[in-house]
Amino acid sequence: GEITTSANLDYEDSSFYELDVEARDRPGLQDRAKVFITILDVNDNVPEVVVTSGSRSVAESTPPGTVIALFQVYDRDSGPNGLVTCSISRSLPFELEKSVDNYYRLVTNTVLDREHVSMYNITVTATDEGRPPLSTEILISLNVADINDNSPAFPHSSYSVYVPENNPRGTSIFSVTAYDPDSNENARVVYSLSEDTLQGPSVSSYVSINSDTGVLYVLH
Repeated sequence: GEITTSANLDYEDSSFYELDVEARDRPGLQDRAKVFITILDVNDNVPEVVVTSGSRSVAESTPPGTVIALFQVYDRDSGPNGLVTCSISRSLPFELEKSVDNYYRLVTNTVLDREHVSMYNITVTATDEGRPPLSTEILISLNVADINDNSPAFPHSSYSVYVPENNPRGTSIFSVTAYDPDSNENARVVYSLSEDTLQGPSVSSYVSINSDTGVLYVLH
């Protein structure tokens, strides 16, 4: 009368079985009994994370509390084995906010600076409360989009240049370079001369500058 398993049992497929057992003697008399089998859950399923919406880039001017991604976690186990919590590194300028139905929001908790960090790889870890606990990880990559928040700057506030007299017209006499930490068009620097005067005539009548390279040329 020993009852044994004939296959691996899976709590997630069926957590309860009802068996009818019949006993019969040789003359043909019989009796029946029911056997109720309850399957106990073990922590054999890792949590699942499904990203329902998200952004691949965010402007560096974005205020704190901006939603970067929305995702939901699942665990097919039951009880503590199916309870899942999510976490990210505390060193990142982001945090997780838990919502209803096991939804989480990934939001910024400070103003981002592209010139400091231009891209983040955010690892979200989902861990259940089973013994031993099981966990899974997803990676969210986020680019920080540039805004024009930096002015061009020269390395020095003034320069001294010495040019011998009787120089050929159009001689290159100096080159200046300004640096802008922004990117793409926000970092493109255009050079020009201010319309100051030099003993009467304007500076631009003596000197010209290449607007793209910053090279100075004498005109006389």
